[in-house]
Amino acid sequence: MTTLPLASLPISAATFQDPTITIGFALDCLEDFEIGPFLIDWRAGRSLESWLQHVISIREEVSHWSTHREPSGAVGTPVIARLLQAASLLKSEARDMPLGVSIAFFAAAMYGFDSRSLSDAMTLEELAKYVDVSPTTMSQHLRYLGSGYRQGTPGLGLVETARHPDNGRKKVFFLTAKGRNLAAKLDRVLAGSGG
Repeated sequence: MTTLPLASLPISAATFQDPTITIGFALDCLEDFEIGPFLIDWRAGRSLESWLQHVISIREEVSHWSTHREPSGAVGTPVIARLLQAASLLKSEARDMPLGVSIAFFAAAMYGFDSRSLSDAMTLEELAKYVDVSPTTMSQHLRYLGSGYRQGTPGLGLVETARHPDNGRKKVFFLTAKGRNLAAKLDRVLAGSGG
């Protein structure tokens, strides 16, 4: 995916009447998992204003994190600086997010299933093994990232879990729209693409 500056984005959703602009926007501005739903909306004649606003808001927020000035005397590498920016972006979702939960979010972003290919989904147990924690710990992390980890304590709404279609005792997981949005921002920050 190339990252076009804000100035080169379509001026309004009405610009999407031109198929060349529409397809170019999808390929240049959207993540792979967003292209299909975007083109479905376009073919169905739905308003695409929310897609344009989505891209603009992500780029503005990433630009904010990318232009964050380093304190004088910083000795870390640009990669470490981007990692620190990504950690700050995660903290903006939940100030008290523990490192283990952050790792669970990154892992869910990498290995969460696409609802169209549920049969290939990684289970919660497999994800736990991959990040070297117990299934119980991973389940707690995903509840924190999801609907809530304690009675009366709301979660972050970034991840959802579902029963595996072939084995009802196992769970699979996927990012919510909010989770996908955060993952896209983090991806841009970590890639150093600033906007």
